[in-house]
Amino acid sequence: MYSFPRELWDVEILARIGKVIGHFLKVLEVTKQQRYINYASIYVYMNISDPLPKLIHIYYQDEL
Repeated sequence: MYSFPRELWDVEILARIGKVIGHFLKVLEVTKQQRYINYASIYVYMNISDPLPKLIHIYYQDEL
C-alpha cells in the first residue's frame, strides 16, 4: 500500500494529479471532508483509448 500524506489531500494538488490523467473535473465532497481516509476520489474526463500513466511522481518535502 502506498502512503499519500494527508497534507496533500488538497483540491489544488488533487487537481494537478487529475490533469496528468486527463481533464480534471472535480474532487468529490467526501474527499474534501476527508471522510474516507483510505483513498481520495476525483472525477477526471479522459480518452479511454489513451494509456494511463504507469507512474505519477509527486515530490513532497515534509517541513519538520
